[in-house]
Amino acid sequence: MKSCPKNIPLRDPKYLAWLRTLPCAVCGRGPCEAAHQRLLGGGAGSKPDDRYALPYCFECHHGVEHGMNGGIVTLWNTRGSVLMTFSKNSLREYLRALCATYRRDYQEKERAYGNDL
Repeated sequence: MKSCPKNIPLRDPKYLAWLRTLPCAVCGRGPCEAAHQRLLGGGAGSKPDDRYALPYCFECHHGVEHGMNGGIVTLWNTRGSVLMTFSKNSLREYLRALCATYRRDYQEKERAYGNDL
């Protein structure tokens, strides 16, 4: 029996580099890292596509990665600049929309500035 082929995740190093120039999506501070939103996909032991990355400062990113902030939902509910309380499902929808907005902004800037982005 053949195994199912794995989906190859989308990788975009230029997009990740651009995200690192922005303030943290959670708290507004910087400098930032590109944080892949595991809540949006990836599966066990694998990173989601780069389109599901957001800029997070070191404290927010590593707090989530290492469980210091009580998980992603707690991070957004306690440190986030958005004035609402999230459940896991509502945060998933918010992050999906936020990632799409960042991606759209990047694509518009890339069209306008090309390699000078």
